Amino acid sequence: AQVRMAQGDAAQAEQFARRGLTFANGRPDLQASLWGLIAQAREKQGDAAGAALARQKAKVSL
Repeated sequence: AQVRMAQGDAAQAEQFARRGLTFANGRPDLQASLWGLIAQAREKQGDAAGAALARQKAKVSL
């Protein structure tokens, strides 16, 4: 997901990060990191509300 984000493909970065969440159960640090990446991807796609929601989920994960 981070590679896709670095390549400028925010939509695919979000998709990969969301898929990663399914494997991150029991790892709050990883969940928070993935939600943070989702927030960045959504922001880059112009979804400010979605980015804010993802940031909130990142905080809850920690």
